[in-house]
Amino acid sequence: MIPQRLISHIQSIFEYSPDLVYIKDKNLCYSYTNFTCLLRHERAQEEVITKLDTELHFAKYADAYNAHDLDAMREKIYYQLDATCTHTGNEIYALTQKLPLKDELGKVHGVLALTQLLNFEDVVHTVFSTNSRYRDNIKIAVDKRIFFNIESELSSRELEILYYFLQGKSTKTSAQVLDITERTVIFHLNNIKNKWECNSKESIFNKAKQKGLIELSALWNMLL
Repeated sequence: MIPQRLISHIQSIFEYSPDLVYIKDKNLCYSYTNFTCLLRHERAQEEVITKLDTELHFAKYADAYNAHDLDAMREKIYYQLDATCTHTGNEIYALTQKLPLKDELGKVHGVLALTQLLNFEDVVHTVFSTNSRYRDNIKIAVDKRIFFNIESELSSRELEILYYFLQGKSTKTSAQVLDITERTVIFHLNNIKNKWECNSKESIFNKAKQKGLIELSALWNMLL
């Protein structure tokens, strides 16, 4: 159980923060949510406190949220881009940093989460910008088909390759992230070229822009 004094301290700092701020205990149950969090999710405090993610309206995203929680308690700190939704079902994106919630002795009692809610345009310009402070420390936990709203002519793996390509990742980096060989990444990029009738990596990027997937001209400088 999280000491009440620790919850009160967090509340005194973050209750009216413009960001969504919440605390979970070590069992991943909510112990505190700030005013903004309740407002944006259209819930009352009593509907959230002591609940697990699997018991709330965004239960379908619980696995991704909880993996981030567990990493935070192990002091593995990063930003995660998640899909989420309001109580009425409106789909939005959440960019969240989670930190271990510690007392004055350094004992971990749970997780402190700081979240920004974003629409697609915010994600593109805030998160994927080449000068973004998030860029090198972010995990994407959004179904790529939903995120791109892309036609199904590309396979699931091709969508993953395209996803990292559009972030400016090299074939080597993409291979490491996806735990496949660089040769496999190149193979799938060539498949995308064929399906989109493109003759170069630059034309893939151009085609993606035409399809409304990205608006990042700065990525041209990162193309191989």
